Parts: sequence; structure tokens; C-alpha cells
Amino acid sequence: FLGFIDGAISSYNKTAYISPSTTITLCQGSPIILTAINANTYGNVNWSTGANTNSITIISNGIYSYTLSTASCASSTSYSATFNNLPFLTINSGSICSGQSFTITPNGASTYTYSSGANIISPTTNTTINVTGTSLQGCVSSNTAISSVTVNTTPTITINSSTICTGQSFTINPNGANTYTLSSGSNIISPTTNTTVNVIGTSLQGCVSSNTAVSSVVVNTTPTITANSGTICSGQSFAITPNGASTYTYSSGTNVITPTTNTNVNVIGTSSLGCISSNTAISSVTVNPIPIINTTSSNSIICTGQTATLTASGATTYTWSSGGTSAIEVITPNLTTTYTVNGTNASGCSNSSIITQNVSLCTGIPPFTNTSQSIITVFPNPTNNSINIQSVFLVNRVNIYSTTGNLVKACNSEIISVTDLKNGLYFIEVIDEKGSVTKSKFIKQ
Repeated sequence: FLGFIDGAISSYNKTAYISPSTTITLCQGSPIILTAINANTYGNVNWSTGANTNSITIISNGIYSYTLSTASCASSTSYSATFNNLPFLTINSGSICSGQSFTITPNGASTYTYSSGANIISPTTNTTINVTGTSLQGCVSSNTAISSVTVNTTPTITINSSTICTGQSFTINPNGANTYTLSSGSNIISPTTNTTVNVIGTSLQGCVSSNTAVSSVVVNTTPTITANSGTICSGQSFAITPNGASTYTYSSGTNVITPTTNTNVNVIGTSSLGCISSNTAISSVTVNPIPIINTTSSNSIICTGQTATLTASGATTYTWSSGGTSAIEVITPNLTTTYTVNGTNASGCSNSSIITQNVSLCTGIPPFTNTSQSIITVFPNPTNNSINIQSVFLVNRVNIYSTTGNLVKACNSEIISVTDLKNGLYFIEVIDEKGSVTKSKFIKQ
């Protein structure tokens, strides 16, 4: 018997024309029709499967034979059919970050076909890839494997920047991811110069930020300030003049102070960029007391042409408005005059005092002509109640005159009440037992 094998034996419903000792290799699930050669010419066909047809369909491994018989003879032939298993594919799935690539790695076959065209893909959205495989025997996989690729968004980082003063800290607050890596090692920094910090972020899915955020920190210099100190006299003002900053704050509330005792004022400064001074300057003000100037006159009222002595006390040096520079000033005013004396103590503090020297024209006063050498003393002088007259001889009569020469009182006592007289200068005429006349003066105040 002669025969041949059709080259497409793996396709369903193809007919294989076989010759003796033929081995048939097929894929599971791909039936094939076997047809006996010359069956119509040489007699009946009897297959080992029990079929009596010229052709049979086989779907499983086995030995298949048929017998051709005629009236005069018969012949049998055996054939071996093997069906190879179809490959079953397994495949990986996974997650990537936007912009990354994913490698599809199937298993179970020899070669593979991808719906994506390649096993390395870079999807921008969630994607599924269908994969079929072919075994070494040319059998196509019984299943289509699906690789699912989840594409996680790559975070974009934003970050804060700021300006600080020397010595201050700055907190970097990035946004857009779950965790962050900072080039400074920490998000709280205390730079001494202008600084930039690079920050990358990682999402919950492990995706690293597509950008590197940069936090810029400008460091402004903190001012160091100084302040003046000084000494003043009580009642004077002192101006605090700090340096080193743009504006200042004083514990006194203002930079011009008038303390009554020694005082310290704390000063802090702020630069034009808003940085507060690193130090507190202290302005120390010493307050020296001013002298209390007292002035007196040897005579509170004098006549024109007479001399009085003005005396100042309470200071170290003096200057009179009349030109003198000592504590004692001798004056001979022609009319009532006010004098000012400025006194300065050892600390250089000055004060002044005013004294008025009363001057009377003394017109109409009887002339002071003594007829004897009797001497009298009038005390107290000045007085506000009475005067006592002390004389060498017995006082016979006393006349009291005003500065205009009017007789205002006459008596013959050595103790005379003057409470009824107005305040001012008065002249006394005393006539003793010998007829001697002695004149003097006193002040009623």
C-alpha cells in the first residue's frame, strides 16, 4: 500500500493520508481525520476502533490500525497517534509609578504573543495585557493570560520658603507625598547663611516625586546694639541714643527721660528687616542733686546810698547778677533791687536764688545828731512783736518815725510794742536822762 502525509495534520478536520508505520503528533483539542488509502479499490475497511468507514476522527493518544480485505486477501496496518498537551500560561501583574516601565514575564510556553506588541511596557494609566503562548511542539496555550498593571501617580512636591533672622529656626513643611527626604537631614533647620534645602517625596505606593522641591531660606543678620550712658542733674532730661538697629524699644517707654534717681533703661533694637537685636543694651543714667541756694541780706531795708551785704550758701561757686563771683556780695543800690545768684556744686549742678534788697529814700527823717556819746542797742531786729532798747543811760523818751519822717509812735519805755505798726523800716530817736539824742533803726516784719 502506498500513501503520503498531508503537511497540515495539526489542523482540525484535515485528512491524513497515511502509509504504514506512520507516527502522528498532534495538539490536544485538535481532532484529525484518518482516511485509509485505496479503501474503495481494495475492499472493506475495518478500523481498530470498530469503525468500518473509510475515515475516522481521532482526538486522543493511541495505536490506530485498519484492515483492508478483498475476496481473495486481507492486509492490516498499525499507526501511532500522540496528542501533545496545550501549554497553560501563568503571568505576573504589578504596580508601577507613572513614567516607569513594567516587564511582563509569562511562564508555561516556549514563545509568547503580547497584545501590547512587547513584554516591556510604559503605560500612563492602569492597563491589562493579553498574552498567548506556543509550546515547542507548536501547541497554542489553552488560556489567554492577562497581566494587570496598575499605574500609580508620581507625586509632585510643593514646599515653603521663608526669611529668618540669625539664631532662629525654620520648619520646612513639604506637601504632596507621604514621606520626605531632605538634603538637610531634618525639616527643622537653623542656618547661619542663606540656604537651600532639596526635598523629594515618596507616596504611599512608594512612588518617588517627579520633581525635587527646593526650600530657600534667607538669613538676615540680627543687629547688635549699643546705647549711651551719662550723668545729669536732678530735674534735667537725658536723651538715650542707641546705635546698631533701625528702630528701638525702651523699658522707659521713650528715649528722653527725666529720672529723679539713678536709673538703668533697657533698650532692644529691630533691624529694617524685622530682626530683633541679639543683645539688650543698658543705658545707665546717674542723677546728681542740684544745690539748694540760700541768700540773706545784712539789712533787709536800707536808705539810698547805704551799703548792704548779700550772702549766699549751699553751693561751691557763685555768680551774682550784679557781677560778683563769691559767696558774699556787697551792694549799694539807689532803689529797691532784685538780685539773682547762681550756685554750682562739686557735681557741676546749678541752681539759683533771688533776693530783693529794699531801699528807702529816707526823706523827712530827722537828722541823726547826737548831743552825747550815749550808745543804744535795739533788739530783736528785725522784729514782729516788740523792741527792746538798751542804753548806757536811763531812757527818758523814745520817738519812732516812718521812712517818710512822720512820727508814728512816742513813749518813754525801754520795751515798746510794735504790733500796731505796718511791716517796714522805722527809725528810732532815743532821748536819755542827760538830754542826749541817739538815733537808730529797726525793721518790723
